[in-house]
Amino acid sequence: MSDVTAAAGMQRIPLLRQVMRLRNDSLLRNSLFLMATNALTSGLGYIYWVVAVRTYTASDVGLVSAVISTMTLTSLICNLGFTPALFQTLARRSPGHDWSLTLNTSFLVTTITSLAGAFVVLLLFQASPEFSTVAQNSGFAAAFLVSVPIWTVGNLIDATFQAERDSGKVLTRNAAFAILKMLLLFGFVPLHVGGIGIFLSWVLGCALSLYIGIRLLRRMDRQYTPVFRGAFREARSMLSSLIGHHFISIGGALPFYLLPVIVTARLSAEDNAYFYTTWMLGTLFAIVSVAVAQSLFAEGAHAGTHLLKSMQRSILIIVALLAPIMAVFFIFGGQILSIFGPNYPLRGLELLHLLTIATVPDAITSVYISVLRTQHRLREAAILNILMAFIVLIVAWFLLPTMGIAAVGWGWFISQLVGTVIVVVDFVITRRTRRDTLWAEVAPETIPA
Repeated sequence: MSDVTAAAGMQRIPLLRQVMRLRNDSLLRNSLFLMATNALTSGLGYIYWVVAVRTYTASDVGLVSAVISTMTLTSLICNLGFTPALFQTLARRSPGHDWSLTLNTSFLVTTITSLAGAFVVLLLFQASPEFSTVAQNSGFAAAFLVSVPIWTVGNLIDATFQAERDSGKVLTRNAAFAILKMLLLFGFVPLHVGGIGIFLSWVLGCALSLYIGIRLLRRMDRQYTPVFRGAFREARSMLSSLIGHHFISIGGALPFYLLPVIVTARLSAEDNAYFYTTWMLGTLFAIVSVAVAQSLFAEGAHAGTHLLKSMQRSILIIVALLAPIMAVFFIFGGQILSIFGPNYPLRGLELLHLLTIATVPDAITSVYISVLRTQHRLREAAILNILMAFIVLIVAWFLLPTMGIAAVGWGWFISQLVGTVIVVVDFVITRRTRRDTLWAEVAPETIPA
């Protein structure tokens, strides 16, 4: 072997070690799997709705998209905080009976609450001229009734995979859902059943992917069994954390559900079209920050995790992945918006730039919310999320008539900036006063039961 070949071999060894190190980095690996999941489902979801628009009437598409949005919001409310609670709880449960009981308790309770929530929504549909056709059609109503618990349990299974740092299964299940609902959408076209065909493709696709998720769940090494005895006692033991996590989730979701309504009410439906398109582009940044924050939350629940180092690594990962995307949006934002029409750059470019700038403080607050959750400081996390939500909603409400849709961008930036200041102050104080209890390495005996 020549000296050149030997030198090349020596150079490859450190590179190979670096590759293996990245593969074994559960924080980075799970973050990338979650980003891939969001990117894949967003891309295929876009194609799904393009197909729906071209094969169904505009009124059918408009009605079903609103019904699906209502279904997901109902699921979020009826989840009761079980999804984030599983991140913290499953890691400290013994395989077999204890682990399965915790998971099955979340399935049982949220199925009951989701069915109840879906029934209430159907009653509200009955009183609404726009949605009464859903409640009066027995097939549509039955599909909606089962869709909420199916969607809720599917999210709980995804949370389980994330909690066990096995997010590749999240990608598998969601890819199956995206493909199945597309195939079912094509299948219902020849039947000429109207908008219910779109909704059934969504619900049946979700149900089939839920079955796939359960099969993947059984393949994990946590010895899952369908045990339910003691579920009520298990739910009571989780009650305090459930309430905290639920308020955190609601606070984080409020702007996404209410801002389009506020823009329409304060401006017009036409302005909301410009806003919603730009807002959806801006939320692409959240694919990175949310994925990394969720992975950090799952990481922090496991023994042997050094929370401070994990937080620092999370921020570095976000910066490395978001920096090029932010540069593209700053330089080519106008061209990207022009894809939707010539007026979109004129109406939405300032908003897009503000959302891009706000990406930095948004990443910091997202990561720190996961830190607070890991430290069981749920009240502080809930207050922070709700405060930021109210700031952006209030600023948008008062500034929209004078500034247009850019007011939302300013509100979002201000809210995240205020949140970042609070994060920095809290971090400095807790590092000085509670370093050993909050920022030390997580050990089995330090995790509350």
